[in-house]
Amino acid sequence: MTDGFKLDGETPGPQSGAPLGLVVDGSLSQGVEVRLDADVSVEDVKVGTFVTIQGHNNRFFGVVTDVSLGSTDPRLKHSPPQVDDPFIAQVLSGTVAYGSISVLPNLVMPQVLGDNDAKPVAAKTIPPHFSRAQMASEQDVAAVFGQEDQRHFWIGNPLEMEHKLCLDLDELVKRSIG
Repeated sequence: MTDGFKLDGETPGPQSGAPLGLVVDGSLSQGVEVRLDADVSVEDVKVGTFVTIQGHNNRFFGVVTDVSLGSTDPRLKHSPPQVDDPFIAQVLSGTVAYGSISVLPNLVMPQVLGDNDAKPVAAKTIPPHFSRAQMASEQDVAAVFGQEDQRHFWIGNPLEMEHKLCLDLDELVKRSIG
């Protein structure tokens, strides 16, 4: 019996655009901490995965840099409860014990995807507390890296994602002077 696991040991992770959790802490230089929703397992979110965070005024595009476990009670790690009963484990998971991810928000996305004049810009701020984080959608990745065409060529897929990652050769060979 596989209990929801694939035979190769991999579990199906959250789908494109799936909600992950809420921003609870962080800084621009260190990234933001996202406390995962109770129904999202830390095993399903991988380092290197692209994430979007909807702030009050901006939408941020970032990458997961760390995955961690936390608890609301410091005694939990010194005397863990008996979790032989799956119901008890489920009640504690997401409330007393929870997972979190660190996300480095690199870009501020255009508010309207598909607007060819609006381009992502470097993030100079972070989303506020309780902003909703979700897996980046195919449209989000395309807004950052472009869609496969004459100008953009496909170089592969992001880790653990099915989206096409494209490279703009004209932008790559531009020389910065100044």
